[in-house]
Amino acid sequence: MRLLLVPLFWLLAAPCASAFERLPATVSPTHQSVDLHLDPSVDEFHGSTRIQLQVDAPTDAISLHARDLILNASRLTSTSDKVDFELAPGEADEAGRVDIALPEQIGSGDYTLEIAFEGAYNRNSVGLYKTEEDGRPYLFTQFEMQDARRAFPSFDEPVFKHPYQITVSVPEAMTAVSNTPVKQSIRSEGWVTYTFMETPPLSSYHLAVAVGPFDSLRIPDLTVPGHIYTTVGKSGLAAAPAKETARILTALEEYFGRPYPYRKLDFLALPEFPFGAMENVGAVTYRDDILLLDPKRAGPTDVQSMVGVIAHELAHMWYGNLVTMEWWNDLWLNEAFATWMASKIVKQEYPELRSHLRLRSSYAMTVDARPSTLPIRKPIASEADIMDGLGLAYSKGQGILSMIERWIGEEAFANAIRDYMDRHAYGNTTAADLWRALSDHSDADVGAVMGSFLDQSGFPLIRLDTSGDRLRLSQQRFLNEGVEAPAQQWVVPVSLKYEQDGEIKTRTVVLDDVQTSVDLGPNIGWVMPDAGANGYYRWSVPEGDLRKLARRARNQLTDRERRALLANLRALLDAGELSGDAFLALIEPFVSDPTPEIVASALAELDDVRTIMLPDENDPRFKRWIADIVAPALDAIGLEPEEDEEVAVRNLRPTLVYY
Repeated sequence: MRLLLVPLFWLLAAPCASAFERLPATVSPTHQSVDLHLDPSVDEFHGSTRIQLQVDAPTDAISLHARDLILNASRLTSTSDKVDFELAPGEADEAGRVDIALPEQIGSGDYTLEIAFEGAYNRNSVGLYKTEEDGRPYLFTQFEMQDARRAFPSFDEPVFKHPYQITVSVPEAMTAVSNTPVKQSIRSEGWVTYTFMETPPLSSYHLAVAVGPFDSLRIPDLTVPGHIYTTVGKSGLAAAPAKETARILTALEEYFGRPYPYRKLDFLALPEFPFGAMENVGAVTYRDDILLLDPKRAGPTDVQSMVGVIAHELAHMWYGNLVTMEWWNDLWLNEAFATWMASKIVKQEYPELRSHLRLRSSYAMTVDARPSTLPIRKPIASEADIMDGLGLAYSKGQGILSMIERWIGEEAFANAIRDYMDRHAYGNTTAADLWRALSDHSDADVGAVMGSFLDQSGFPLIRLDTSGDRLRLSQQRFLNEGVEAPAQQWVVPVSLKYEQDGEIKTRTVVLDDVQTSVDLGPNIGWVMPDAGANGYYRWSVPEGDLRKLARRARNQLTDRERRALLANLRALLDAGELSGDAFLALIEPFVSDPTPEIVASALAELDDVRTIMLPDENDPRFKRWIADIVAPALDAIGLEPEEDEEVAVRNLRPTLVYY
């Protein structure tokens, strides 16, 4: 997702040190009504909220969240009329927790808490914030992770999942958008009050409100209402996302085996948004330069980024929204799954974009090889804990899920996801619930594999010894040359692709110890230990076997496997497992590969090696060598572009001419 364009803001956001202190479990909300009075032309707002509460044990205080708000009148009543308290507002701590003291202890039962409040619009793109474009003011929200509390008092934790009733009053020249369709709108004295339909059970961070003089464009072919809202004058740039959304949504519905679970699907293109996008239920927000495309200037990269972001956010409608994590320690899985799902959908629906050649796991492993990198699953005590390494969680998490799917099979994986959705719809789960579903549908210990990759940083280097009657596999922690780190061990499903008696075969071996062996039978021509290029590991075979692979790669490996082989060769060079001259000899056949992206990748590796390894006096000889090996590739595509040639070919030609 060119992970700048990765949906979800974490990659671009600055860490925050706000503490994550859990609210007491004694009191929980079952329903909340929120009434907001919003005028973008001023800097303050006010509102009120009515929260239905379930109290499970006697208590003398009610704890909830409110940050940067002034709490005014508040009242607690019970359905039995035995409680009717006028309450002091209470003071918020630094993280926004408010403990409202009660005049006397209350017992278990159902209660209603009403609070009036006021505040100022945020100007840093969190909570309920104000921005301007071309002199026109707009209001937007960004609530993940703990910023709904900046807009109204709430139980601002993902585990508190319940229906909301949102009502917004705005000046009559403005339009208001929220998570559900408008139930009714009433005009009075220059204002419009929009009452939105009640939401299904949601976590507070999935709520959204937007107010402004929006332009809009209908999204066609959806089974629910849908529009793209833009700032004034930009709706003409929304044609491309409007055209593609139904296609992406239909593919996701087919995969999950259930329809889109909400009443509408709106997109909002935000002019000020420091993040990529956010999967608010029914009102997805995007940075406008990611979502909106100028048809006269947009190229395939822009289209791929756009459809990838849309697919990522819409995947969240099921994984993350319909089924939500209990706590932020599993947020990494939300993002890993949406990244994996988006990649799958873009590959399926837009094969012309050739997205399967983007090896995000390779990018992740470059970072993950560092001893300073933290595990992607770890205790969460503050936003900073999530932000630290979450970008890696997107790509590493996606790589691990791809490896699991390859191991247990696409059908078993998909059936497990559908069962998981059926069991936990509109509820909360932990990652263990997903591992359990995957294991139940595959008879594989998925949790053991996932735990070994998630609870420690790094990844293995899988060595293959092809001498003798049996293939021997061993593992050690992958480290770059000269780097030291403690030894580690993983449970690794190693997917072997090999040639036997002229026939290409595959087999998966689970390496759950330091070493193991397997009998593939006689007459093995070559072995590649990453069939499909979905393994989250590096691998090494004897140099003679590497030469066989390099020579036969064009005819016997897929284009994705060839791209992965290139990346693996470079990793072996960095780890000191491969000499410089061997690397150059092995990479040479890829410069004349029929796939232009692979040629470009090979040349990029050679150019990088030249700047790192070669002394200046050898540079002229190196350039002559490259010129000789690129000549066949340039001859194949020609000096003059053809009218209908692939963009990748057109982009490659200048590089070949340069050499």
